[in-house]
Amino acid sequence: MTPLRQRMIDAMVLRGFSPRTQESYTDAIYGMAKHYRRDPAQYSAQEVEAYLLHMINERHLSYSTMNQAACAARFLYEKVLGRERELFPIAMAKVPSKQPELLAREEITRLFASCSHPVHRMLLQTMYASGLRVSEACGLWRFGKRWPMGVAAGANMSNFSRFQNVGAFDAKSIAR
Repeated sequence: MTPLRQRMIDAMVLRGFSPRTQESYTDAIYGMAKHYRRDPAQYSAQEVEAYLLHMINERHLSYSTMNQAACAARFLYEKVLGRERELFPIAMAKVPSKQPELLAREEITRLFASCSHPVHRMLLQTMYASGLRVSEACGLWRFGKRWPMGVAAGANMSNFSRFQNVGAFDAKSIAR
């Protein structure tokens, strides 16, 4: 083990990084060292950015993988080697977010109509209208014998994590 790698691991241990983070950061710096075939302490900021671009363009890795390598490089150069961020900037990528697929009104109507059992249809309508996750819908509670003001709660391991207004129609459907 090289002295620089040991210094990096010691700095991560002192800061309470998890073993998995330590492994990810050391692997990222190892990958950069393997790419350039020299000591990472000698790299310039331009070389680090070129390696990050190489990860995206040639190796076709995800932006989150590149960001992890960028965080590892920032940690190495700022915390272990003591370089200032202003003098040694390392860019981070904005990870593109995936937008949910929206259904047309006709598709939603067909989806609801495909449920033959009224309780299943009501549960599906409640989930769709209120944005409940499947796990939250499975844990719906009914307050008392009636639905006061149409309020339900999603239970997560016996703790109420989310309250949801389910509306008058759904409350009547559930109470049957």
